[in-house]
Amino acid sequence: MAGNVSETSTPSELSNPTVTSSVTSNSSVCCPIQPTSICTVLGTKPTLSTPRTTDAKLFISLHSSIGTSPENSMGAQSTQGPIPKGEPDIKKRLEPAEVVIFNNALFDNNKEFQLGSNDDIGLLESTFSALKCKVTIFSDATLSDIRSNMQKLEVKSFEDRSAVVLVVLSHCHQYETIAAKDGYYNLDTEIIFPLLRNETLINKPKMLFVQAGRGSRELLRYRTDTNSNKCPQLYAAPSDILKCYCTYEDSKSCQNTSGTSFIRELCNTLSSRPNVDIESNVKSVSKCVMASTRKSQVPLMTSTMTRKYTFGDYI
Repeated sequence: MAGNVSETSTPSELSNPTVTSSVTSNSSVCCPIQPTSICTVLGTKPTLSTPRTTDAKLFISLHSSIGTSPENSMGAQSTQGPIPKGEPDIKKRLEPAEVVIFNNALFDNNKEFQLGSNDDIGLLESTFSALKCKVTIFSDATLSDIRSNMQKLEVKSFEDRSAVVLVVLSHCHQYETIAAKDGYYNLDTEIIFPLLRNETLINKPKMLFVQAGRGSRELLRYRTDTNSNKCPQLYAAPSDILKCYCTYEDSKSCQNTSGTSFIRELCNTLSSRPNVDIESNVKSVSKCVMASTRKSQVPLMTSTMTRKYTFGDYI
């Protein structure tokens, strides 16, 4: 093999008398008689001697780093394979999260209007776009619209995406019940469960941010037409889910004509700290909301995340 140098004589060099040194211990004898001269004097035909052949022994170095066997030097494959590479950095191959926003500001009963929702939408879109996320917005969706779009997300391939984010802007009744344009829907049944049935989202973060007051106020002429007791079969355990509500159960949220405190603080935090994991950021959002509302609004986070997720890793 190239690069392996051995200072040993080959068997053919040791057995050929014509290449041995003519210098002996007696310095007066220094001219060897060639075999051709003897043949000329005797008048005989020169006979070429048959070289003696010996089986060359395998050269085995005592140092594995410099020696090699003839098999390897002749191009045979080495029994020692290449050094295995480390696990690939999966997050560097994935694209930023996909963001879906359901914004309900107008309702069929004409009794409710989501104040400042346009400002919230503009802030959300600019924030997630700056994080290189794909953003899709559905405005004033009906129950049928929400179910249809969630069915599409259930079968959509997210193989190349690092996570999925859903943002819901609406009014909220108690116990995970959200108002659509023409009725109520259950947050777990209609939003979370379809994501859990998507095999390409297994072990990937599924984040849900809900800007909706959770007070006991009823929305007139609305009724729940979702069977919340029906739980479809899931492909995997409900891991890697983060649900963040703007306020605690049976509490109202603060909002004005310029938007809501929760969405404003969420976007400000994600923009200023993109390299901080989402759970730490949400905790910071909660503190900021409490400070800006004089502790009248306390966001709530529930999480089954098994690993840290940072938006900045995918920019």
